[in-house]
Amino acid sequence: PETSPSLPIWPMADHTEARAAFERLLTRSAPFGCLPLRGSSETGKSHITRQMLANAIRMKDLACGRFDFKGTTDVDAELRAFLQYLDVPLPAVGRRLNERLRDILDALKLRARPALLIFDTYERAGEAQDWVERQLLQRLMRETWLRVVIAGQSVPEPAGAVWATVARAPLQLVPPPPEEWLAFGQPYKPDITLDFVRQAHQLCNGKASVLAQLLGP
Repeated sequence: PETSPSLPIWPMADHTEARAAFERLLTRSAPFGCLPLRGSSETGKSHITRQMLANAIRMKDLACGRFDFKGTTDVDAELRAFLQYLDVPLPAVGRRLNERLRDILDALKLRARPALLIFDTYERAGEAQDWVERQLLQRLMRETWLRVVIAGQSVPEPAGAVWATVARAPLQLVPPPPEEWLAFGQPYKPDITLDFVRQAHQLCNGKASVLAQLLGP
């Protein structure tokens, strides 16, 4: 679309900057094609990328997929999940992950339709980091139909890179404090108190996925 879509699904506390950046990414005239999300463990990165996919699935004519590099112990299963909403064939088995990801990108280009690729746990991408930084992100300079989200404890750094002009500066995620989780949970559980949320936050060490399940719908 020409203007930022309103995301119908965003069941998480705070992270409004990430939401706004993602909404902007999903526009025809977005000033960047790659949105890097960087954060330490338990800042809610995986939860955010799942919600991004949940929203993208609802957008008409948008091919979208989420690939989690921590799932590469079973590459075939992870690739099948990745391709579920991309509508391209599964690359031949028995080949390196880099080669199979390249085949997927080539197949998407032939479809000539907008596509969103979401990559999680980038610090565990291994040799696939070379494909991301030397092929995928450089393709963004010409492929205006393509958008990319990369999340992890470490992410590609645009500074000095060939593709720097098409990537946003990495957005640093921080764990939402109990006060943000209270505001998140009150629409679903009007009787919760800040003391309860603080106790829950302390017991689960602020883990976003646990708090979202406890306090959300």
